Amino acid sequence: MAAPALLAEGEIHMAALHQVVNAYLANKRSGTSKVKTRSEVRGSGRKMFRQKGLGRARMGDRQSPIRVGGGIIFGPTPRSYRQKTPRKMKQLALLSALRDKLQSGGIKLVESFPENGEVPKTKRVVSLLKSVGVNREKTLLVTAESNPWLLISSRNVPYVEAALSSQIHPYQILTRDTLIFSVEAWEALLSRLGVEDAPAIKPPSEAQETPVEESPAEEAVEETPAEQEPVEEAPAESEEAEQEAPEEERKNDEEESEAP
Repeated sequence: MAAPALLAEGEIHMAALHQVVNAYLANKRSGTSKVKTRSEVRGSGRKMFRQKGLGRARMGDRQSPIRVGGGIIFGPTPRSYRQKTPRKMKQLALLSALRDKLQSGGIKLVESFPENGEVPKTKRVVSLLKSVGVNREKTLLVTAESNPWLLISSRNVPYVEAALSSQIHPYQILTRDTLIFSVEAWEALLSRLGVEDAPAIKPPSEAQETPVEESPAEEAVEETPAEQEPVEEAPAESEEAEQEAPEEERKNDEEESEAP
């Protein structure tokens, strides 16, 4: 079964891996270390001897930190080492760890592991490892569901550990040489990471050039006919003046004829 291109050829984020692994190891610490200070060591607070007159160095009580059996200065006290890690960073670190292991050829698939109803046999686990080419390497067997048969059969093999695909951690992946998944566990893990439907990446030789579509703005614009210049019309006042001129001349002629 081929791995999705998004998982096989992606980038390995070392910073995310570093932070998630450090947080995982810090969260495993119990934080119960405790030492006794000067005030907690058993004994009285009486001065051991007087300050002057004996020729000895001055000394206080027996709980002094400079004496054997005295208190401890700046020693550890109970505290929490817990670190919170964002969910997306955990997913990115898990994806990076799988990419690293996949590129180095450390991931193998089997059809399925033996059923729970069978009698646990360590010999069958060892023969299973040999069938996939694993020879005394630190190995992690990953199943989709809890499999008591596999857990009991593999616990006598010092270099083998079983885990669920829903609980696998980047630290487990990085500290094992080989990971053996059942097909069901592999599909469940890809579904958990959201890369089961990732498209395959084509090599540059097979990549086809996609034609560039012309935008509507770049389409040829139809040429519009040149606008004709409007003809200036003679003002109406000039026409009226031409009509009034003959009338005035006629009136003047009549007045001249009527004069004695």
